[in-house]
Amino acid sequence: MVSINPQWLLAKLDKVVQRASGLEELDAGLPSPNVDKYFKEAHQCFLYGFPIATAVLCRAILEAQLREAVDSDGKIESAHRGDQSYPRRLITIATKKGLLDAGIEQRGKIDRHWAEEVIDAGNWAIHDLGRFNETYGKDSRVNELLLVTRKALLQLLTRAVDKHSRTPRT
Repeated sequence: MVSINPQWLLAKLDKVVQRASGLEELDAGLPSPNVDKYFKEAHQCFLYGFPIATAVLCRAILEAQLREAVDSDGKIESAHRGDQSYPRRLITIATKKGLLDAGIEQRGKIDRHWAEEVIDAGNWAIHDLGRFNETYGKDSRVNELLLVTRKALLQLLTRAVDKHSRTPRT
């Protein structure tokens, strides 16, 4: 059994306040109870300094919202075969549908899609801790990961609603 030492928690308090002050409040109005739960827990993990859990939950948030926005009937997943992972396939489809901004163009070609960073970080946190620690060993990098997740979530939520209601995107 793991117990939380009150002294440990008090020592973390300054960092928690510092991390919290760096985040803007986001009321995304999350329609999915699963995404809402992942979203809240990812922020709590980030605030208390648990980068591995933050990365895994950010990946879960992105995949769950992509699934809801692009593959709610499961047809893409059931037909999925090939060299591109299911989450990456959903990112590609969401981008083509205008639900996510495109990847960053560098040297005349589109670089890895920015949302793929979330997928990679979550995968590395689970399967390659050394690589995860090399890339996300600092609070600022985990904060960036959380911000990218929030960006993707907002785009998927607002643009899916806009497309559904046929109102122009702003």
